[in-house]
Amino acid sequence: MPGIDQASDFASVELDGRLVGGVALIAVPPYSEIPAYAFFDPDLPGPELDQVFGAILEHSVAAAGKYAAAASSDARPLLVMNAGVGSPYAPFLEARGFSYLRSYFVMRKDVGPGEPQGALPEGFRLRAVDADADVEAVAHVVTAFEDHHGDQVFSADQLSHFMHEATARPDLSLLAADDDGPCALALNGINADGGQVEIVATLRRARGPSGRV
Repeated sequence: MPGIDQASDFASVELDGRLVGGVALIAVPPYSEIPAYAFFDPDLPGPELDQVFGAILEHSVAAAGKYAAAASSDARPLLVMNAGVGSPYAPFLEARGFSYLRSYFVMRKDVGPGEPQGALPEGFRLRAVDADADVEAVAHVVTAFEDHHGDQVFSADQLSHFMHEATARPDLSLLAADDDGPCALALNGINADGGQVEIVATLRRARGPSGRV
């Protein structure tokens, strides 16, 4: 996956030879937000967990500095650490000057083989995603919300990596097109919890009142 310095974008934390945490920075220009995605073993004792948090944060701050230095002149670079609701990582970060920015929600719905399928409006075509042939098309559609604050637009190389991960299911993902080309998509996967919609995007021209995607 592209970045300024891949060696510093990803880091792992070990205790007594055991992997107990890590972090990945996935940032794209203009680097107004520099997202850092951390993971850790929540069953560690408090003092050890604080050690892991400290290592993750120290590495993230150092790695983010490279993106901040490369940010566009009108950007105000922010290091954004992911910390879910109820995570012990959240109070750790707050005690070190971080403040709440936004929440993400997981929405669940039971589905079965008889799930009704919606009909596409006239002029639209829908097909499965080809993880190799459709990389540029997917990258184009994912720019749908690039003007929304905080949205992260992935590069074609990043999306190619994403669509080839073990849990990715491009064959169960969908790409919609109209006469002007690709305009909407849903990238799906299957993990231990079941099916999951990873990315949904619709270009502005295909949104709006009924009759559009």
